[in-house]
Amino acid sequence: MPYRFVTIRDEDLRNSIVIVGFPGMGLVGKFTAEYFIKNFNSKLIMRVVGHGFPSQLLVVRGIGSLITLDMYYTEIKQHKVIIITSATQPTNHWEQHELAEVVVKNLSEKGVKRLFATAAFVGDMVTETKTRKVYVAATNEQLVKELTRYGAIPINDGVISGLNGIITGWAQIYGIDSACILGETWRSIVDMGLTDYRAAKAVIEFIAKMLGIEIDTRELDRNADEIEENIKKVYSEWLVKAKERRGTIEKREVPYTM
Repeated sequence: MPYRFVTIRDEDLRNSIVIVGFPGMGLVGKFTAEYFIKNFNSKLIMRVVGHGFPSQLLVVRGIGSLITLDMYYTEIKQHKVIIITSATQPTNHWEQHELAEVVVKNLSEKGVKRLFATAAFVGDMVTETKTRKVYVAATNEQLVKELTRYGAIPINDGVISGLNGIITGWAQIYGIDSACILGETWRSIVDMGLTDYRAAKAVIEFIAKMLGIEIDTRELDRNADEIEENIKKVYSEWLVKAKERRGTIEKREVPYTM
């Protein structure tokens, strides 16, 4: 059996909203999931173990365990919310598709009606702005219109790679309204393997708006400021060195004249 469900705690999951966030570019999805887990008293209800995860023992403070997909449950206002995340994604396309399918099949059987996966939309520019755009790709036109009313921008064309993308499509197959919500991130942050707190903040605030709740994201702003200032410093130093290198090359290419 490729994947196996281990129930930790029984909950009535009918009509729940699912928030999905796996590790990916800028760790936007993963951080978003962890934010809702930590800040809304979420309880672990189920784990999924299987052969598709890397053959590694995950060790935290001396305790080792297999890598698992974890499902948490909480109630936010009148909403029942399931939060899904893991330490890493399966190692190949086949295993990612298989895991996505078995998870949404389980959710559908439990009466879940909506799923929102979170991810990053990578842009190339390093800018001074303190705000980031939120993009969406939903599995039906009505949901696209609903999300745009909250301020999201529909993606015109392209692909969303990895588990955060394909779980949205598998949810549609099993009758769950679903969408991928993406926070605009800087490519430089992604390339350096850092967490884009600003992009995650945009996604978190967008979800909070959908749920009709108020949240305090000032700590995320402070973390984002530190990351972005370091990025800008590295980028500025790189530009100076690049100009110096170009100047040296140009000088060497000047022909010798009398």
